[in-house]
Amino acid sequence: MRYKVMVLAALVTWVASPAVAQQKPWENLQPEQKFPQEVLEQWKSQTPAPATVQPTATPQEESLMIKLPSSLVKTQEDITKLEDFLRAVSLIEKAYHREVSGKELFELFTKSLEKLDPHMAVLSADDVKTFHESLSGKFAGIGAEISKSMDSEKSGIVALPLPDRPAAKAGLIAKDIIVTIDKKSTADMTLFEATNLLKGPADSKVDVTVWRDSEKKLLDFTIVRAEIKIPLVASAELKQGYGKVRLMAFGEDASGQVRAAITKLKKENNGPLKGLAIDLSNNPGGLLDEAALMLRKFLGDSYADDKAAIIISTESRERITPIITARGGEDILDGAPLVVLVNGGSASASEIFSGVCQLHGRCTVAGPEKSFGKGTVQTEMPLPSGGAFKMTTSQYLIGSSGCERPVQSLGITPDIMLKAPDGKLITEREASFANALKTSGVSTANCNYTFSVPAGHKAAAHEILNTFGYQAIDPPKTN
Repeated sequence: MRYKVMVLAALVTWVASPAVAQQKPWENLQPEQKFPQEVLEQWKSQTPAPATVQPTATPQEESLMIKLPSSLVKTQEDITKLEDFLRAVSLIEKAYHREVSGKELFELFTKSLEKLDPHMAVLSADDVKTFHESLSGKFAGIGAEISKSMDSEKSGIVALPLPDRPAAKAGLIAKDIIVTIDKKSTADMTLFEATNLLKGPADSKVDVTVWRDSEKKLLDFTIVRAEIKIPLVASAELKQGYGKVRLMAFGEDASGQVRAAITKLKKENNGPLKGLAIDLSNNPGGLLDEAALMLRKFLGDSYADDKAAIIISTESRERITPIITARGGEDILDGAPLVVLVNGGSASASEIFSGVCQLHGRCTVAGPEKSFGKGTVQTEMPLPSGGAFKMTTSQYLIGSSGCERPVQSLGITPDIMLKAPDGKLITEREASFANALKTSGVSTANCNYTFSVPAGHKAAAHEILNTFGYQAIDPPKTN
């Protein structure tokens, strides 16, 4: 309670006029607007001295800031929710990527966190559990990937049923838009809310109504939930001495599963692979640590110095901080050509992996379009209720010290452009959000390191792509 009260008092005095600032905040409250007595007494005893910041609020704004609605504190649950809110305000003030005024913070929180950043959210305890389950790959539900539709005329939750899972067995197909879940509209639902409704005990049922654009009509389905275990490595295949591994997400032990898949392919090939394709198409990302561990399995450790070996940094509001180096790495392909496949659905950790590989000359990136362009860091900070505040604290930068380049809103551009498998490209990406964090203005003027893929590797990349049925738009080139 102490933490909450001090934050609130600071927030109130920040916007108060000189006359009001000298008064105690509770002196302006009407009887029906006051906190419970126990809260009020603590507040009185801990109110700090008035802020010295010049006032900017009008009397009307002061009134709105100081007079909290009585409905906020009717029950213990109300007090707990208010604690969560005030803790979140404090965290943004101290650690968000850019400075935000107290007034702006207050208004943004009362409207929506998405007005500040599309990836910000206050998560309930159930949301936190759902998030961590998604990274482990084990849960009970309908077996479908979901995303938020950005089409204003078809708002809802877009489904991508996984093969042989309950949703697919019930009849849902890719790009069906779920408009209701158990008769609840999804128009204003967050992905976490939709996920929690779709999940449930194995063998229980959930009713969904979907809009199928190809048929121009609504369809009703009853789906029987089941235990879902999604392997992170969806497939591993060997053709003509080349391997291909498809990674669905950078969840827990993704790097270990990829290593195991490559080891198995080597065994099937009775020796080293001639080359490898890692397919990150529609991989939404996941854990940074797993992306870093995977990078260390391919980059080796032959760097001129420690600054050259830096592969990932973060840029906060104050500084650029190197956080991951390739030192101590290996190359499990023994220098064989590596191709990384991306598309507009490849995001976050997928872009870090493919971008670092590309910048450090270890791989050729191929795909029909640029990747999604999500290059921000969200930190999960616990709240008193058992939930968490998911806050953007920095941007990822990839590359050696002095050569860092941002991913945010830019994405990763393929070295080899491919024809889209179904002839369609993904148009919705990070830059589509009106409130997406601006791309870092970091300069590479002092970059002293250059890397390029070894001679012949791009031609080898074309051969790998042809082997697995991909069609390149540009002709093979040697380098």
